[in-house]
Amino acid sequence: MVATEIFSRGIDIEKINIVFNFDMPDNSDSYLHRVGRAGRFGTKGLAISFVESDEDKKVLEDVQKRFEVKIGELPTTIDSASYSKSNPTTNIVYAVPVKSNVTLDVYNLIGQKVVTLFEGDVEAGKHSSQFNASSMSSGMYLFKLTAVGEDGSQFSSSKKMTLLK
Repeated sequence: MVATEIFSRGIDIEKINIVFNFDMPDNSDSYLHRVGRAGRFGTKGLAISFVESDEDKKVLEDVQKRFEVKIGELPTTIDSASYSKSNPTTNIVYAVPVKSNVTLDVYNLIGQKVVTLFEGDVEAGKHSSQFNASSMSSGMYLFKLTAVGEDGSQFSSSKKMTLLK
């Protein structure tokens, strides 16, 4: 992938799943647009970013906070399996304070329900539901957790999710 500040969203070159940021973009949005094409449908990607200044470090910190990731220093060797094979599944973890009837749904940005990940009764405590996105397109999605406790309490929360393939 080739990206510059002029073409901050990048020029997509098919079957290339590695991005080199020779300079850090000005903000986390531009960073996402640069590295997002490294992993396309059915693949993973690898992004290598050169961080030289305090401003670059600030952008990297913003990226890590915003996307809840830890970006470490470049290791001396890179296992190609870490970016060349697809893993379209993840676990969505949630907790309920009392026994509850829980529904966990995924919606696209126009409000259409894409899939129900879980629907049923759970005991109080921490739970997880596996999300397999292998049949979904890259993009922004929302997952919504709704819980009705046996004590009559109600809870609903929606979170944004970015799917990059």
